[in-house]
Amino acid sequence: MEKPILYKKGVVYLVTMRHLKTFLAVAETRNMSEAAARLYVSQPTVSQTISELEKLYKVKLFERYPKELFLTPAGELLRAHAACVADSFDQLSELMQGAALRPALRVGGTLTVGSTVLCPILDELRAALPDIDLSVQVDNTRIMEQKLLQNELDAAIVEGSIRREEIVARPIIRDRLILVCAASHPFAGRTEVEAEELAGESFLLREQGSGTRALFEDFMTGRRLPLNLKWACNSTTAIKQAAIRGYGLAVLSERLVREELERFELCRVNVHDCAWDRAFHLCYHRNKVPTSALRRFIEIAAAYGG
Repeated sequence: MEKPILYKKGVVYLVTMRHLKTFLAVAETRNMSEAAARLYVSQPTVSQTISELEKLYKVKLFERYPKELFLTPAGELLRAHAACVADSFDQLSELMQGAALRPALRVGGTLTVGSTVLCPILDELRAALPDIDLSVQVDNTRIMEQKLLQNELDAAIVEGSIRREEIVARPIIRDRLILVCAASHPFAGRTEVEAEELAGESFLLREQGSGTRALFEDFMTGRRLPLNLKWACNSTTAIKQAAIRGYGLAVLSERLVREELERFELCRVNVHDCAWDRAFHLCYHRNKVPTSALRRFIEIAAAYGG
C-alpha cells in the first residue's frame, strides 16, 4: 500500500500509476477478479485500490452489480484522462529506459482515406523513419473517434465530423463527393440534374457512422427530399461494383472513382447548384503527449498535397 499523506481531518492516499492502471484494468474487464488476474495481484488488492480512489475523489466510480461492474459518469471521466496519463507515463518510461530506439505509432484512417491518401502519407513517414513500428486500423469515422478517445490510436485521418471536444481535428486535405451512376442510367447522358429528381432514385451508400453517408444524408434532409436507400455497405469497392451494374446511384469521393470514370464504367452526375466539398481531418487526443514519431506523422500529413 502506498504511504498515505496525513491531514487533520483524515487520511488521503497519493494517486499513483498503480491506482490508475488498476482502475483502467477494472474499467476494461468490468470485473475485479479478472482485473486482478491480469495485473498478477489479489482481488482484495484491486478492491482496496479502487476504494482508495473513490475515497480520494469523493465519488463513486463503479456501479456494482452481482456479476459485472459498470462505470459511473465520474468513472467515465476518470477513464478518459487516466488512459492519457498512463500512456504519457509509459512513453516517458520508454524514453528514460532507452526503449524508444524503435519508435512506435498507431495510425487510423476512415475507408475513403485508407483507400486513397493514407498509404502515400505512410510511405513518406517510413522513408523518414525506417525503423518505425507502425500499426494501422481502417474503419468509419465514429469508430476512429472512439479509438482515439480510448487511446487505442495515436492519430487518425477521417472524412467525417468529430463531435467530441477531447479530440483535436485539423482540416488538412481537400476532398469532394460526387454522384455517379452506371453508363446505362438515364442520368448518364444529362449535363446536370435538379436535386428534386434524386427523390425517386435508388441509392447505394456507406454504413451508419460513415462521414460520406452523413454528409449526403444531411444534404437530402436539408432539401426535404426522401432518401431511397437500397444498399448500405462498409466496402467502397462493393458500392462501386453495384453502381456499375446499375443497382442505383452512389455518392463517393471523387478520388475513389477516377479510374472508373476514365474507363466510362461510371458516369458523373452533376446536381444543379450543389457542390459537396469537404476536408479530411487529422485527429488526435487533446491530452496526447506527442512522441517524435507522432510529431513527424502530423507534419507529413499536414503537408500532403495529393
